[in-house]
Amino acid sequence: MQAQKIQSVSLISPYSYFKAALKLIRINEIDEALKSIDSAILFSQHTPFYIYQKVKLLFSIQHHEQCLHTINSHISYLYKHGSLYIVCRILDYYQKLTQCNQVDLCTFLINYQLPSCLALHYTSWLTTRRRNILSHAQNAFTHDQWNSCIDYCNLYLKGYAPTYDILYLKALAYYRLGNLYKSKELLNCCLSMNSKEPSIYLHLGYIHMELYKFNEAIDAFQSASSLDPENKNYMLHIGECYTASREYDLAYHFYKKLSIRYPQDQQIRFNLFYLCSKHSKKICASFYMRKLKKEMHL
Repeated sequence: MQAQKIQSVSLISPYSYFKAALKLIRINEIDEALKSIDSAILFSQHTPFYIYQKVKLLFSIQHHEQCLHTINSHISYLYKHGSLYIVCRILDYYQKLTQCNQVDLCTFLINYQLPSCLALHYTSWLTTRRRNILSHAQNAFTHDQWNSCIDYCNLYLKGYAPTYDILYLKALAYYRLGNLYKSKELLNCCLSMNSKEPSIYLHLGYIHMELYKFNEAIDAFQSASSLDPENKNYMLHIGECYTASREYDLAYHFYKKLSIRYPQDQQIRFNLFYLCSKHSKKICASFYMRKLKKEMHL
Protein backbone atom coordinates (compact mmCIF):
# COMPACT_ATOMS: atom_id res chain seq x y z
CA MET A 1 0.00 0.00 0.00
CA GLN A 2 2.75 2.43 0.93
CA ALA A 3 4.51 1.75 -2.36
CA GLN A 4 1.30 2.40 -4.25
CA LYS A 5 0.85 5.65 -2.33
CA ILE A 6 4.31 6.83 -3.38
CA GLN A 7 3.65 5.87 -6.98
CA SER A 8 0.39 7.79 -6.97
CA VAL A 9 2.41 11.00 -6.78
CA SER A 10 2.26 12.85 -10.06
CA LEU A 11 5.49 11.89 -11.82
CA ILE A 12 5.83 14.77 -14.23
CA SER A 13 9.62 14.89 -14.66
CA PRO A 14 12.63 12.57 -14.72
CA TYR A 15 13.70 14.07 -11.39
CA SER A 16 10.34 13.09 -9.90
CA TYR A 17 10.91 9.51 -11.02
CA PHE A 18 14.36 9.64 -9.43
CA LYS A 19 13.05 11.01 -6.11
CA ALA A 20 10.32 8.37 -6.10
CA ALA A 21 12.97 5.68 -6.67
CA LEU A 22 14.88 6.86 -3.59
CA LYS A 23 11.70 6.73 -1.48
CA LEU A 24 10.90 3.25 -2.75
CA ILE A 25 14.40 2.06 -1.85
CA ARG A 26 13.89 3.24 1.73
CA ILE A 27 10.85 0.96 2.08
CA ASN A 28 12.65 -1.92 0.33
CA GLU A 29 10.53 -1.82 -2.83
CA ILE A 30 13.57 -2.59 -4.97
CA ASP A 31 11.86 -3.65 -8.21
CA GLU A 32 9.55 -0.65 -8.21
CA ALA A 33 12.48 1.65 -7.43
CA LEU A 34 14.43 0.33 -10.41
CA LYS A 35 11.42 0.75 -12.66
CA SER A 36 11.11 4.33 -11.50
CA ILE A 37 14.77 5.19 -12.13
CA ASP A 38 14.56 3.47 -15.52
CA SER A 39 11.72 5.87 -16.31
CA ALA A 40 13.97 8.76 -15.35
CA ILE A 41 16.63 7.40 -17.73
CA LEU A 42 14.10 6.95 -20.50
CA PHE A 43 12.47 10.38 -20.35
CA SER A 44 15.40 12.57 -19.35
CA GLN A 45 17.50 14.77 -21.61
CA HIS A 46 20.34 14.10 -19.15
CA THR A 47 20.38 10.34 -19.50
CA PRO A 48 24.04 9.83 -18.45
CA PHE A 49 23.35 11.46 -15.08
CA TYR A 50 20.48 9.05 -14.31
CA ILE A 51 22.43 6.01 -15.56
CA TYR A 52 25.16 7.02 -13.13
CA GLN A 53 22.56 7.35 -10.34
CA LYS A 54 21.27 3.87 -11.15
CA VAL A 55 24.79 2.41 -10.88
CA LYS A 56 25.27 4.27 -7.62
CA LEU A 57 21.95 2.98 -6.27
CA LEU A 58 22.62 -0.63 -7.27
CA PHE A 59 26.05 -0.51 -5.69
CA SER A 60 24.70 0.94 -2.45
CA ILE A 61 22.11 -1.84 -2.06
CA GLN A 62 24.76 -4.45 -2.98
CA HIS A 63 23.08 -5.66 -6.14
CA HIS A 64 26.53 -6.13 -7.57
CA GLU A 65 25.73 -8.39 -10.51
CA GLN A 66 23.02 -6.06 -11.79
CA CYS A 67 25.28 -3.07 -11.16
CA LEU A 68 28.05 -4.62 -13.23
CA HIS A 69 25.59 -5.47 -16.01
CA THR A 70 24.42 -1.84 -16.08
CA ILE A 71 28.00 -0.61 -16.38
CA ASN A 72 28.83 -3.02 -19.19
CA SER A 73 25.64 -2.13 -21.04
CA HIS A 74 26.13 1.63 -20.86
CA ILE A 75 29.85 2.40 -20.62
CA SER A 76 30.21 3.24 -24.33
CA TYR A 77 27.14 5.47 -24.24
CA LEU A 78 28.36 7.20 -21.08
CA TYR A 79 31.74 7.93 -22.63
CA LYS A 80 30.13 9.37 -25.76
CA HIS A 81 27.45 11.45 -24.06
CA GLY A 82 28.41 11.83 -20.40
CA SER A 83 30.93 14.05 -18.69
CA LEU A 84 34.47 12.89 -17.98
CA TYR A 85 33.63 13.05 -14.27
CA ILE A 86 30.75 10.58 -14.68
CA VAL A 87 32.94 8.22 -16.73
CA CYS A 88 35.61 8.30 -14.02
CA ARG A 89 32.96 7.61 -11.35
CA ILE A 90 31.67 4.63 -13.31
CA LEU A 91 35.20 3.26 -13.67
CA ASP A 92 35.66 3.64 -9.94
CA TYR A 93 32.56 1.53 -9.32
CA TYR A 94 33.72 -1.03 -11.89
CA GLN A 95 37.08 -1.39 -10.16
CA LYS A 96 35.44 -1.83 -6.76
CA LEU A 97 33.02 -4.41 -8.14
CA THR A 98 35.62 -6.48 -9.98
CA GLN A 99 38.72 -5.72 -7.87
CA CYS A 100 40.61 -5.51 -11.16
CA ASN A 101 44.13 -4.15 -11.42
CA GLN A 102 45.25 -1.38 -13.75
CA VAL A 103 46.14 -3.77 -16.58
CA ASP A 104 42.74 -5.46 -16.42
CA LEU A 105 41.02 -2.07 -16.40
CA CYS A 106 43.01 -1.06 -19.50
CA THR A 107 41.83 -4.25 -21.20
CA PHE A 108 38.23 -3.49 -20.24
CA LEU A 109 38.50 -0.02 -21.78
CA ILE A 110 40.17 -1.30 -24.95
CA ASN A 111 37.43 -3.91 -25.39
CA TYR A 112 34.91 -1.09 -25.51
CA GLN A 113 37.19 1.03 -27.75
CA LEU A 114 37.62 3.64 -25.03
CA PRO A 115 40.86 5.46 -24.13
CA SER A 116 42.93 3.02 -22.10
CA CYS A 117 44.80 5.92 -20.46
CA LEU A 118 41.68 6.49 -18.34
CA ALA A 119 42.87 3.56 -16.25
CA LEU A 120 45.92 5.60 -15.24
CA HIS A 121 44.12 8.77 -14.19
CA TYR A 122 40.48 8.14 -13.28
CA THR A 123 41.03 8.24 -9.51
CA SER A 124 43.07 11.46 -9.51
CA TRP A 125 40.72 13.11 -12.02
CA LEU A 126 37.82 12.57 -9.62
CA THR A 127 39.39 14.97 -7.14
CA THR A 128 40.87 17.68 -9.34
CA ARG A 129 39.78 19.93 -12.19
CA ARG A 130 43.35 20.50 -13.40
CA ARG A 131 43.81 17.40 -15.49
CA ASN A 132 46.57 18.65 -17.84
CA ILE A 133 45.32 16.40 -20.63
CA LEU A 134 47.15 18.35 -23.33
CA SER A 135 50.44 17.91 -21.46
CA HIS A 136 49.81 14.16 -21.21
CA ALA A 137 49.13 14.05 -24.97
CA GLN A 138 52.33 15.95 -25.75
CA ASN A 139 54.35 13.70 -23.45
CA ALA A 140 52.94 10.56 -25.08
CA PHE A 141 53.83 11.95 -28.52
CA THR A 142 57.37 12.76 -27.37
CA HIS A 143 57.80 9.14 -26.26
CA ASP A 144 56.45 7.73 -29.55
CA GLN A 145 53.27 6.48 -27.88
CA TRP A 146 51.03 7.40 -30.79
CA ASN A 147 47.89 5.53 -29.68
CA SER A 148 48.12 6.99 -26.18
CA CYS A 149 48.59 10.44 -27.67
CA ILE A 150 45.38 10.02 -29.70
CA ASP A 151 43.55 8.75 -26.59
CA TYR A 152 44.56 11.85 -24.64
CA CYS A 153 43.58 14.09 -27.56
CA ASN A 154 40.15 12.45 -27.66
CA LEU A 155 39.76 12.93 -23.91
CA TYR A 156 40.69 16.60 -24.30
CA LEU A 157 38.13 17.04 -27.10
CA LYS A 158 35.51 15.40 -24.91
CA GLY A 159 35.65 18.26 -22.44
CA TYR A 160 36.91 21.21 -24.47
CA ALA A 161 36.37 22.87 -27.83
CA PRO A 162 38.81 21.80 -30.57
CA THR A 163 41.99 23.86 -30.71
CA TYR A 164 44.68 24.06 -33.36
CA ASP A 165 47.31 22.52 -31.05
CA ILE A 166 45.27 19.46 -30.12
CA LEU A 167 44.08 18.75 -33.68
CA TYR A 168 47.59 19.16 -35.10
CA LEU A 169 49.04 16.84 -32.46
CA LYS A 170 46.35 14.26 -33.18
CA ALA A 171 46.98 14.57 -36.93
CA LEU A 172 50.70 13.92 -36.48
CA ALA A 173 50.01 10.90 -34.26
CA TYR A 174 47.73 9.39 -36.92
CA TYR A 175 50.43 10.10 -39.52
CA ARG A 176 53.01 8.24 -37.44
CA LEU A 177 50.61 5.30 -37.24
CA GLY A 178 50.20 5.29 -41.01
CA ASN A 179 46.55 6.37 -40.99
CA LEU A 180 47.09 8.87 -43.79
CA TYR A 181 43.47 9.67 -44.58
CA LYS A 182 42.59 10.44 -40.95
CA SER A 183 45.72 12.55 -40.62
CA LYS A 184 44.84 14.45 -43.80
CA GLU A 185 41.31 15.10 -42.53
CA LEU A 186 42.64 16.58 -39.30
CA LEU A 187 45.31 18.64 -41.07
CA ASN A 188 42.62 20.18 -43.26
CA CYS A 189 40.75 21.10 -40.06
CA CYS A 190 43.96 22.75 -38.84
CA LEU A 191 44.17 24.72 -42.09
CA SER A 192 40.71 26.15 -41.45
CA MET A 193 42.05 27.46 -38.12
CA ASN A 194 45.47 28.61 -39.28
CA SER A 195 46.23 28.76 -43.00
CA LYS A 196 49.61 30.48 -42.44
CA GLU A 197 51.42 27.57 -40.79
CA PRO A 198 53.98 25.96 -43.18
CA SER A 199 54.22 22.70 -41.22
CA ILE A 200 50.60 21.85 -42.06
CA TYR A 201 51.34 22.05 -45.79
CA LEU A 202 54.58 20.13 -45.22
CA HIS A 203 52.77 17.16 -43.69
CA LEU A 204 50.00 17.33 -46.28
CA GLY A 205 52.76 17.13 -48.87
CA TYR A 206 54.23 14.06 -47.17
CA ILE A 207 50.81 12.40 -47.17
CA HIS A 208 50.19 13.13 -50.86
CA MET A 209 53.63 11.73 -51.69
CA GLU A 210 52.88 8.49 -49.84
CA LEU A 211 49.57 8.29 -51.71
CA TYR A 212 51.43 8.83 -55.01
CA LYS A 213 49.56 12.09 -55.60
CA PHE A 214 52.63 14.00 -56.64
CA ASN A 215 50.93 17.05 -58.18
CA GLU A 216 49.00 17.63 -54.96
CA ALA A 217 52.20 17.12 -52.99
CA ILE A 218 54.00 19.73 -55.10
CA ASP A 219 51.18 22.22 -54.50
CA ALA A 220 51.43 21.62 -50.75
CA PHE A 221 55.22 22.05 -50.67
CA GLN A 222 54.96 25.20 -52.78
CA SER A 223 52.44 26.62 -50.29
CA ALA A 224 54.83 25.82 -47.43
CA SER A 225 57.72 27.42 -49.30
CA SER A 226 55.76 30.60 -50.02
CA LEU A 227 55.13 30.97 -46.28
CA ASP A 228 58.71 30.13 -45.30
CA PRO A 229 60.91 30.92 -48.31
CA GLU A 230 64.18 30.56 -46.38
CA ASN A 231 63.56 26.87 -45.74
CA LYS A 232 65.11 25.02 -48.69
CA ASN A 233 63.76 21.65 -47.55
CA TYR A 234 60.35 22.44 -49.04
CA MET A 235 62.03 22.95 -52.42
CA LEU A 236 64.00 19.73 -52.06
CA HIS A 237 60.72 17.88 -51.50
CA ILE A 238 59.35 19.33 -54.73
CA GLY A 239 62.39 17.91 -56.52
CA GLU A 240 61.72 14.55 -54.87
CA CYS A 241 58.17 14.63 -56.25
CA TYR A 242 59.44 15.20 -59.80
CA THR A 243 61.91 12.35 -59.38
CA ALA A 244 59.38 9.97 -57.81
CA SER A 245 56.91 10.65 -60.64
CA ARG A 246 59.71 9.93 -63.15
CA GLU A 247 59.70 13.48 -64.45
CA TYR A 248 63.47 13.28 -64.59
CA ASP A 249 64.00 16.18 -66.98
CA LEU A 250 61.87 18.48 -64.85
CA ALA A 251 63.65 17.26 -61.73
CA TYR A 252 67.10 17.88 -63.28
CA HIS A 253 66.32 21.47 -64.31
CA PHE A 254 64.63 22.12 -60.97
CA TYR A 255 67.70 20.98 -59.01
CA LYS A 256 69.96 22.86 -61.43
CA LYS A 257 68.19 26.10 -60.49
CA LEU A 258 68.41 25.21 -56.81
CA SER A 259 72.14 24.56 -57.11
CA ILE A 260 72.61 28.18 -58.21
CA ARG A 261 70.73 29.39 -55.16
CA TYR A 262 72.44 26.93 -52.80
CA PRO A 263 75.87 26.29 -54.36
CA GLN A 264 77.26 24.51 -51.26
CA ASP A 265 74.42 22.04 -50.78
CA GLN A 266 75.70 18.47 -51.11
CA GLN A 267 72.22 16.92 -51.21
CA ILE A 268 71.36 18.95 -54.30
CA ARG A 269 74.60 17.87 -55.97
CA PHE A 270 73.97 14.24 -55.13
CA ASN A 271 70.47 14.50 -56.62
CA LEU A 272 71.93 16.00 -59.79
CA PHE A 273 74.47 13.15 -59.95
CA TYR A 274 71.64 10.62 -59.59
CA LEU A 275 69.53 12.27 -62.31
CA CYS A 276 72.48 12.49 -64.69
CA SER A 277 73.11 8.80 -64.13
CA LYS A 278 69.46 8.04 -64.92
CA HIS A 279 69.76 10.06 -68.14
CA SER A 280 73.03 8.34 -69.10
CA LYS A 281 74.80 11.70 -68.92
CA LYS A 282 78.11 10.16 -67.87
CA ILE A 283 80.22 13.30 -68.17
CA CYS A 284 77.72 15.35 -66.16
CA ALA A 285 77.40 12.58 -63.57
CA SER A 286 81.19 12.34 -63.24
CA PHE A 287 81.40 16.11 -62.74
CA TYR A 288 79.03 16.04 -59.78
CA MET A 289 80.62 12.92 -58.33
CA ARG A 290 84.08 14.51 -58.41
CA LYS A 291 82.76 17.59 -56.62
CA LEU A 292 81.10 15.43 -53.97
CA LYS A 293 84.25 13.37 -53.38
CA LYS A 294 86.33 16.50 -53.10
CA GLU A 295 84.00 18.03 -50.54
CA MET A 296 83.84 14.79 -48.57
CA HIS A 297 87.63 14.35 -48.76
CA LEU A 298 87.36 10.95 -50.39
